[in-house]
Amino acid sequence: MTELTKHVMEEAIQAHFASECSGAMLSGYVVQAFGSNVEDIEDAGVRTLREAPDTQNIVTTMGLAEYLRTTVKDQLAWGGGEDDD
Repeated sequence: MTELTKHVMEEAIQAHFASECSGAMLSGYVVQAFGSNVEDIEDAGVRTLREAPDTQNIVTTMGLAEYLRTTVKDQLAWGGGEDDD
């Protein structure tokens, strides 16, 4: 990822977090994306991408990943989450 792209992405994540969390300051993030190339679809080829700040502590990264895993698992098991209205 280019430095410019990473900078723009981090600014967008910070702005979104502040907007959704009453102005709270972002202190860590993990982005995971999933996709495929058109030519790989027949072979079920997929691509995954994970991004976290270069200076982020591995404990923070792993903690966020685990929180996401358990939150998604709970939502699937119980049919809802803490943010449901």
